Amino acid sequence: MASDTYVRAQQIADELLSKGVKPTQQLIRDALGKGSVSTIHRALSDWWSSLGNRINKAEQIPDIPDNVSVTMLSLWEQAVAEAQRRNDEALLAARERAKQARAAMEQGQRRADAEKSELLQRLDEASRVVSEMQARVAELMKESADLERRLLDAERESQSTDRELRTLAATVESLEQRLRGEHELQQENANLRRALERMDRQR
Repeated sequence: MASDTYVRAQQIADELLSKGVKPTQQLIRDALGKGSVSTIHRALSDWWSSLGNRINKAEQIPDIPDNVSVTMLSLWEQAVAEAQRRNDEALLAARERAKQARAAMEQGQRRADAEKSELLQRLDEASRVVSEMQARVAELMKESADLERRLLDAERESQSTDRELRTLAATVESLEQRLRGEHELQQENANLRRALERMDRQR
């Protein structure tokens, strides 16, 4: 059920129309002196929506004064023009928002493409560094294997040298023993000669 404010708002709109004044929310609010703004707005919107049918009916009723019919028709045309203007403004605003959104999307796409390109470059660089590191690791492993083999060879040579040194030491010791033995024999021979010489002199 419509409220009193709603009904009175439409009645005042009719009164303003009959005076040749275009009804507005502020004029109705001033005439009422009170009432909810949203209710007045809804009542006025419904009033404008029903105005076309009322004009058509008015044209079919012969006892309505011409000036009233002309005023109602003029106001209706004004309402249609205002609605068209608002629709045009809304369409322009929507197109502008769409344009801005499209520009923002394109800018975002360009930014995303740039970031993607940068990431791909960094990925290529990282792949190159990894490849170089792998090659270096392989080279170091080869050098390590060569070094290990050389160490083993050196160890074997060292062991062989140790054996040769022990053999040489044993040979030297044997020669020293032989020299000592020969020296002792020489001493004994000398002693025997001296003994024989003494025996010959005693005869």
